[in-house]
Amino acid sequence: MIKISIVKIIKKELKSQIAEIAPFLCANIEKKIESPKFISKPYFLLKCI
Repeated sequence: MIKISIVKIIKKELKSQIAEIAPFLCANIEKKIESPKFISKPYFLLKCI
């Protein structure tokens, strides 16, 4: 039970950090998508969050 609550806390922290960073990541990723070598999978993952 203790492990589960720790995981939940970590996930909450990660989500709040991702929410803060996401706009910057999206801007960078949109620039990279213009280059043909870029793999767009992370972009779609970000859209899902």
